[in-house]
Amino acid sequence: VPEYYGCYNEGKNSWIVIENIEGNDLRDMTDALAQSAAESISSIQNAFWNHPDKERFQAYIERIEKRYSFIKDEPVVKEAYKMFVARQRTCPRTMSNGDFLQFNAVCHNNKVVIMDWGFGGIMPYSLDIARFIAHATEDKATFPFYMSDEQKKIFVNGVYERLEKKPDYQEYLRDIQLAVLNEYVEFIEAGEDEDNWYKEHAIAVAKELL
Repeated sequence: VPEYYGCYNEGKNSWIVIENIEGNDLRDMTDALAQSAAESISSIQNAFWNHPDKERFQAYIERIEKRYSFIKDEPVVKEAYKMFVARQRTCPRTMSNGDFLQFNAVCHNNKVVIMDWGFGGIMPYSLDIARFIAHATEDKATFPFYMSDEQKKIFVNGVYERLEKKPDYQEYLRDIQLAVLNEYVEFIEAGEDEDNWYKEHAIAVAKELL
């Protein structure tokens, strides 16, 4: 992450001063960038694994429970999302960026630096991993995040290889798949699914989970 230099208050505003990082973001993914992203996120996760703080987590649980009620008219997605909500209560937690998308990371000196921690906090470990891959496609016309299926595997397996306290591998993959479902449902709930891309993918993932 960028170096943190300090903070100060100016009236009602609080300001933080952090290092300026030069470099390109990760919207044009390569195998090397996928591996470097895995190195960075796993390093952060290892440092905070099973951290006891619950403030951010409690607000998150309330939000996903509300989201569950939003999808009550989609029975397949609802049933799978119920599994997601249940797993969040027992899923290992660690420091999460909360918005780990390709434009919130910069490649600097061959290392990936993760930016924009406004949504950060101690959350289930699978959320950042899932967000990084859920919105990336091989078709650049769909989303501004390019990432091939092979690069997704490099990233997902790269994180797992570096975790010091590994869940069972199949459980790890399932945790990520559940969190990917949440990503799709979140964007449906937000009204950002004009062409039903998220709905179609949510149904497909839900069927696999069930």
